[in-house]
Amino acid sequence: MKSTRETVFGFTTDTTLDFYVRSTGEYLLSPPDREAVRVVDFAEIFWCISGRGIFRDAGKEFILRPGYVWYYPPKSLHDFRPGDEKFHYCWVTVAGKSAAILFDGMAIHPGINYAGGCPLHLFKTIATSLYSKSLHEKMHALSAAFEILSLVSSGRYHYTQRGGIAEEAKKIIDDHFTDPELNVEKISAMLNIHRGSLSRAFSRGCGVTLNRYLAMCRLDYSQSLLRKTDLPVHTVAKMSGFNSHEYFSRIFTDTSGMSPSEFRKLNGRK
Repeated sequence: MKSTRETVFGFTTDTTLDFYVRSTGEYLLSPPDREAVRVVDFAEIFWCISGRGIFRDAGKEFILRPGYVWYYPPKSLHDFRPGDEKFHYCWVTVAGKSAAILFDGMAIHPGINYAGGCPLHLFKTIATSLYSKSLHEKMHALSAAFEILSLVSSGRYHYTQRGGIAEEAKKIIDDHFTDPELNVEKISAMLNIHRGSLSRAFSRGCGVTLNRYLAMCRLDYSQSLLRKTDLPVHTVAKMSGFNSHEYFSRIFTDTSGMSPSEFRKLNGRK
């Protein structure tokens, strides 16, 4: 599928307001298409509708999923691309000398913020208003932008109560447990949440600790490889996401009561 874009620009500069809506749009990006990497002087949010967006910040990659918003403050390096599937999202930019203060005051922090379903009608309201150059329509666009930012702001403080963080963390583990670098620290960074808050939310939402769930995913996969293949045990350990053969053998034995080699023999493999 080709990428499609719908963009509306309003006033690119406006010295009469401390902050104003500069532009908005709705994009559908399909790999390998991506936006140019650049530094901009305005604030921008990206609200994921479907698919996944991969955002880079400070050398790390973060996954933006449906229901989540990414915020780039002014002077940020914009570096993002679609995931393995098409990335459908709405965006809006806010410019002016106090744009960053507006986001800070509404407790919208750089990076990922939970917000729920994308309010497409509000983005369309902004787009319609930006076609006009009148002050009335300019303020109408700003009013709709305030509604959008209010949804982002309020969602940030309630998502753990809805189980959203636990579900997102579980999804990340289910998709990437074979990555040996995946751990509590990396997942908490991807979701822009303190590791302690993440651990508590995961335990409440899933009934098991995050570390335990991650280990069980890796162990289950390793057992499948031991049953179905003749791969060396050290290769099975690596493919299952374990950093070392020794640690894998120890945790496997502690959990199953037998070594990986004994488990393989029990299941008819040499």
